[in-house]
Formats: sequence, structure tokens, C-alpha cells
Amino acid sequence: MIEEKDSPSNTTPPKGGRKSTAKEVNARVETVSGWLAQGLTRTEIHRRATEQWSISTRQTEAYCSRAREAAIEAISEPRENLIAQSYAVYQSILADPKASHLIRLRAQQRIDELLGLERPQRHELSGVEMLPPLGVSAVKIIGGIGAQPKIPNGQS
Repeated sequence: MIEEKDSPSNTTPPKGGRKSTAKEVNARVETVSGWLAQGLTRTEIHRRATEQWSISTRQTEAYCSRAREAAIEAISEPRENLIAQSYAVYQSILADPKASHLIRLRAQQRIDELLGLERPQRHELSGVEMLPPLGVSAVKIIGGIGAQPKIPNGQS
């Protein structure tokens, strides 16, 4: 009979431990959320959770699920709330006496963008179908490529 070796991925802590408090669960979900944000693999998250809290893979998956739900909930917050949060962050940067002039300037620019105070940006699309009608200057430029376009009379 072949015995399986214990590895971090298939070890389960003994059952019968005490139940975690709501405060502990919330702290663990926050920690797991950070690990997910760092891009850790599921295996690495399971290993760390088992080492730190002596919990099973199933419980770790429950924490991962709650962390993902919290992230989705944060994203689905109303736009006005997200703008207010960003505004508060940039205001704190402006109020920080230790912030450099460049950092303060960038914070003010971001506030202006959030509030719609910046000049509208001009976006142009280009491509073969989107080119304007050929004028003399365009003909001269294209003429250098090897094509011999006809130049209208009186223009050079």
C-alpha cells in the first residue's frame, strides 16, 4: 500500500477548534482580499491561510469568495460615491505640507478632471476610410511615397 505524503496542499487542520469571531472573520477576509490583489495563486493563498489560521482549504475558499464579493460590491458603488472618495484623497494630498509641488499639481489636475473642469480633449480617429479629402499638402506628402497623383491646375 502506498502512503500519501503530507504536503501543504492536502493537509487539513484538525477539526473541533473554536469558532472564529465576526471580527476575526472580517480581518481574515481583508487579508485574503489583499492576497488576491497581489495576484497570489489559490495554492499560495491556501498555504498561507493554513499556516496563519490553521483552517481548511474549504474555509479558505469561503474567505476567498467573500473577498471577491466585497470587491464586486465596492466596484458597484454609485459613481457619485466613488467620485467623492477620490476627491477626498486628492484633497488630502493638497492639504499635505510634505507633498511636493509636482504631486500637489497632479492632485489638482485630477480634481479638475473629476469635476469636469479641464478643457475638453480632442480625439481624432484616422485610417484609410477616415482621411480627409486630399489637398495640395497631402498630395505633396503622398507624392514622395512613389505615387504620382494629379495636382489640380494652379496649385503646386
